[in-house]
Amino acid sequence: MTLESICWRSCLGLMACHLRMFMSVGVGVFTFVT
Repeated sequence: MTLESICWRSCLGLMACHLRMFMSVGVGVFTFVT
């Protein structure tokens, strides 16, 4: 596995993690507001 693919994979993992966190926070705010 090349260094570029490792970087790409870790970057995708970080994005997915942030997206999941953002979604859960958004859902929490949405349920709190409504």
